[in-house]
Amino acid sequence: MSYPSTFSILVIGASGYLGGTILVELRKKYPGNIITALVRSSANDDAIRAAGVNDIVHADLKDHAAVKDAAKGADVVFNAADADNLELAKAVVDGLSERTRATGRRATLIHTSGTSELWDDAEGYADPNGRDAVEDDIASVAPTALHRNVDDLIFEADRAGHLLGYIVAPSGIWGPGSGPVKRTSIISGAYFGLAQAFKRGIVIGDGSNNMPTVHINDAVSLYLLLLERGLAGKDLTASPFAKFYIASTYEQQSKDVLQAIANFFHKKGLYQSTQLESLSVAEATKLHPWAFVLARGTLIKAERGRAVGWKPVHVESIVPHIDELLEPAFLQAQQQA
Repeated sequence: MSYPSTFSILVIGASGYLGGTILVELRKKYPGNIITALVRSSANDDAIRAAGVNDIVHADLKDHAAVKDAAKGADVVFNAADADNLELAKAVVDGLSERTRATGRRATLIHTSGTSELWDDAEGYADPNGRDAVEDDIASVAPTALHRNVDDLIFEADRAGHLLGYIVAPSGIWGPGSGPVKRTSIISGAYFGLAQAFKRGIVIGDGSNNMPTVHINDAVSLYLLLLERGLAGKDLTASPFAKFYIASTYEQQSKDVLQAIANFFHKKGLYQSTQLESLSVAEATKLHPWAFVLARGTLIKAERGRAVGWKPVHVESIVPHIDELLEPAFLQAQQQA
């Protein structure tokens, strides 16, 4: 199976940080193809059209019929909107299944999951039992893990031949996006919100747990590489788990990230000192219910991506970039104060 050069693309989440960057890079690489953006509101239509889309579909992500209809009109769908929206995933799978039946070619889905699916229970301490991106490891992930119910739906649709399902699991994405609507990374807002709630520098345990990250340009380059593989029909006989790819390039310890955050907050006059106070997970979650994410470890490798030609460029720590990550969130908080 190979696609004609006129294949059509649907991008779900085109007004977002990741989806918008995917959209821009797709248009650069495939200038003559029809690209449709599915977004929830018309607020950013002018910017999205200026990025080169041919059509915009406005639909709530819970509107099964509208999402399914948009998906069945595309040969390729990128879902960069929500890793945990099962109803959205069902609508996309149903639409692409119809596309496959109509064309006789397996439509391609490139879905965004996340490495939090592979979290350990490190609780702020290094866990030597890491998980690599080999098929047995992906197949053995518990059904209760984050994102897993959605990923399982895609695995099953791929196994049944209804679509060709690639799943990309990025770690913490950082760096400036190039999408039509200027957005900051999720970790930017998350780090700032947690640090605000803590009101002083903290570390959970001894902070030796790993926090993996990937630059947005490197993550997007993997999405486009997998599209090339799908278009060329290279993975038609591969198992669903073989098409699960981790996008991650660097692992730093949480204590280094948290120290850089404390330094930023101190410079802004929001912390009295840069010293880190060690807390347990239970103590930290009393300050913010999501504090536990800073304690989890994700010892992972992205070797299978590299094995098929992924060549990340920004293989570097996020720590020197913490100030530039937090500054937009700080300015927004100042404006809202």
